[in-house]
Amino acid sequence: MVMRGNITIPTFVLTNKKHEWLVPGFAYLFNKYWPDQQPNLVSFGELSIDLPDNFGYVSIAEENFPAERWSDALITLLSWGPFDYVILLLEDYWLTEPVNQYVVDECIDYMRKHSRLSRILRMDLTADRFSKGKHFEPVEALESGTVIGLTQPGTPYQMSFQAAIWNVEFLKDILRPGRTPWECEVQLSEYLNETKRYVPYGTDQYPVRYKPVYRTHRKRLDISSLNPADARYIYGQGWLPR
Repeated sequence: MVMRGNITIPTFVLTNKKHEWLVPGFAYLFNKYWPDQQPNLVSFGELSIDLPDNFGYVSIAEENFPAERWSDALITLLSWGPFDYVILLLEDYWLTEPVNQYVVDECIDYMRKHSRLSRILRMDLTADRFSKGKHFEPVEALESGTVIGLTQPGTPYQMSFQAAIWNVEFLKDILRPGRTPWECEVQLSEYLNETKRYVPYGTDQYPVRYKPVYRTHRKRLDISSLNPADARYIYGQGWLPR
């Protein structure tokens, strides 16, 4: 594996050769709405696109892994660096509003203090856990007023690759090779429900707001939820087919 760029803030944006065309739009919106972050794109071989200066790049292997080996690529990435926690995103998670960095920092601090003792697998940065209603169990109110909570086994999609802060040790422990991202979510949700080995946490906030614009099994681009000015700019740059 080859890597260039800054990894002091371990934020990884997962893509592959077939979907690199989504990255310019992602990068523009990322830098507009999360400007202080230094993410690292994760793909294969030589890039077919140019990246902004604040983006690093990780090449997992020379050749693209098929979807059936998606988990292999993630295992390789997580085994590469000396980091305990990472933020994982997909390249079609196009930001729609400014990120609440204060809440993100609070969540990172909470993970560092409590993840090992409380067996926290991930800290959701969207509304994924909070949206489970009565299944969301408040644990602690932070300085900002943000409420940290968990969802118990049996809650739908305990394992989800929505934007989150992950405990690398725990994620590596449960990942298995030869899985698609959808198989990881479904099979590992079943595993977490059966074993109660790790617990997903989240907040009553929505610090990272985005629209998944492509990967929803439809293979159809949908940027209708973007700010119209953002959509016009992205189309105007020629980054997307009309």
